[in-house]
Amino acid sequence: MIPLEARFRAKLVVPDDPDACWGWDGHVDDKGYARIAAGGKGGRSLFAHRVSYELHVGPIPEGMQALHR
Repeated sequence: MIPLEARFRAKLVVPDDPDACWGWDGHVDDKGYARIAAGGKGGRSLFAHRVSYELHVGPIPEGMQALHR
């Protein structure tokens, strides 16, 4: 199985402009949020912006939110 971080990075579209938003080349739900499955296809669906935060910063503290912008 491919690790979550590798699958996440494979779906990122990182622009040359460091101030521009990153794009997502994966599943987007009906509300426009990027999603990725925790354990691969059929796994629990996670918000990609939360996965990104945890990969780059660390665990999201209890009661806190990670905004997708």
